[in-house]
Amino acid sequence: MMNLRPQLDASRRRVLDLEQGNRAMGQLLDRIEALAQFQEQIDRPTDLDRIWQACRREIEQHVQVHMSALCLVDEATHEFRLQDVRPAADREVCQREIDAQIECGMFAWIINRRRPALLPALVLQRPRVLLMMPLVTHRRTLGAALAASPLEESTVTHETMRLLTVLTRQCALVMENARLYADLHREHQSLVQAQSRILQAEKSASIGRLTSRVFHELLNPLNILSGHLQLLQMDRCLTEPILSTLAVMKAQADRISGIVRGLMRFSGSQPVEARPLSVNPVLQAAIAQRLALRPELPIVPLVDLQPDLPPVLGNPTALEDIFGSIVDNAMDAMPAGGHLRISSRPAVLPEAERAPKGVAVRMADQGPGIPPEIRSQIFDPFFSTKPAGQGRGLSLATSYALVRALGGTITVADGESGGTVFCVYLPAAGSGT
Repeated sequence: MMNLRPQLDASRRRVLDLEQGNRAMGQLLDRIEALAQFQEQIDRPTDLDRIWQACRREIEQHVQVHMSALCLVDEATHEFRLQDVRPAADREVCQREIDAQIECGMFAWIINRRRPALLPALVLQRPRVLLMMPLVTHRRTLGAALAASPLEESTVTHETMRLLTVLTRQCALVMENARLYADLHREHQSLVQAQSRILQAEKSASIGRLTSRVFHELLNPLNILSGHLQLLQMDRCLTEPILSTLAVMKAQADRISGIVRGLMRFSGSQPVEARPLSVNPVLQAAIAQRLALRPELPIVPLVDLQPDLPPVLGNPTALEDIFGSIVDNAMDAMPAGGHLRISSRPAVLPEAERAPKGVAVRMADQGPGIPPEIRSQIFDPFFSTKPAGQGRGLSLATSYALVRALGGTITVADGESGGTVFCVYLPAAGSGT
């Protein structure tokens, strides 16, 4: 009788090998599925914090972590900046650990190596393993992730390190895409704002060309009419209702004169004399004057003016008109009261990326805001959102023209928590504008 035991043993070994291979294949498929799910999680967010939180949670699925941290490279200084630490109470000791690793050259080694590595902790006491993972793409270095674990170095397998390499590379790619998207969005917004300023300048120029020739012709008869009305009002022989009629006529003549003068300022027909001056005193005077005219409104001004600002090219009367018009609009937008935040800071003019430098005055109200569909019209003459008879629609148009005449610009945007934000940019004296 043949001995079948060797064949049975060989069959058992093959079955065991197949079972082991099947388990390995199952584990591989599980890892692939987990990676696919991780990719779906980090593809949705567009900000770096959410991407990192998804990556951190995935790392904790494979390695026991006592502390995790994210360092990103500052695009301006090219230095590593600590962005996030979990738990937050370990931030200070984590910063010391990172500083020590940078000083001894380990950060540079990790970045150049482009793969995660296990390192001895230099400041941290409890963790036995310090896992550092570079966040790099073929284009640039974004930063590095750090995880402190109580595990022994020998328990972190080669497969775990390979998996972490894949995870951090995916995370770096999505982070870079998020940054590129943010940069593109900022460029688009800047282009839209520049286009809006160009269109507004073209409107101002076209109105100026159409109307500058007739302004003086209108004002001359208006002045004559107003003067004769004043003489008639001084006649003691006149009684009511003639005096009331004359008063109405004089008021309407003055109203027409005000509209014409406002259009002259908007069109640039009246030159604005500019000289170096300090913005803050003029701004404070305009705020106090306009708020004093409407004491019944519970408006709370929150003023934050930076001292030692560079002098700007301006005209005190023109600047008071500009700032006063914006304050008036803010008060109109808050009939029930609210906060009016006003600040002044050094700034770069929007039209120039680096120069000339100047000062930005920011005014933010808590009103209902300006609908996007009419925002491009708010600097147009005679455009007003107020009820008929409550505004001529010239205050913001005049402010826009005065700011442009001084070499600056004015922008409008939504506030972070609602309301409207006006920014007036004025060039510094001697900036070449």
